[in-house]
Amino acid sequence: MKRVVLLFLVAVMAAGVAFTMDLSYGVRTGLSLASMSLDPELDEWGPPTDDKMAIKFYTGLWVQYPLGENMGLIAELNYVQKGDKNKYSDTSDDIWFNFYGNFLELPVLFYYVPMEKMTLYAGPAFGYLLKGGYMQVVDIPDPEMTQYMGYDMGEFLNRFELSAAIGARYQFAGRYFGELRYTLGFSNLFKDESMFPDELKGKTRTFSFGIGVQL
Repeated sequence: MKRVVLLFLVAVMAAGVAFTMDLSYGVRTGLSLASMSLDPELDEWGPPTDDKMAIKFYTGLWVQYPLGENMGLIAELNYVQKGDKNKYSDTSDDIWFNFYGNFLELPVLFYYVPMEKMTLYAGPAFGYLLKGGYMQVVDIPDPEMTQYMGYDMGEFLNRFELSAAIGARYQFAGRYFGELRYTLGFSNLFKDESMFPDELKGKTRTFSFGIGVQL
């Protein structure tokens, strides 16, 4: 799957270079505030917890093709970390129960330039789960130490994800831009008949901010 997506992106870039001089491309990277919408909520089938935002990382390549003077398409190939962070609320120790999912993601975005240096965009994103699971983290104050316990849940997770992304970027210093993006998942992350309740639905949400550069 990874090779197919990589070949697709290379083909798009090669075709664009061959047929137009308007094609632009570059790299992007940054941080994300990730969470998941769970139905039922974790409190209803697990221990009492307080839901927190998890800090994650993303990086990738982008290719931009204009369809007019102030609009066009952006195709990307990104490595994106998603997940959720929950703190146990019924214990004196700091105990965290964290979901994680590492995705290879291919957004196809329509962009519009309403003013100089500002770009707005939106569109679907197709994701493939590379690895997913959960980790339990225990911070023990005395003695000062941290315990980790994790589980790879790949066999219980759906590999493909459909999301929608909306965002904006602002160009500065010529080839550079800063960006903000919100991505909402529509696909259920959990398979039926998994280690979790059969009725459990989990959908990812990320708010990303970072920088990019045109090469």
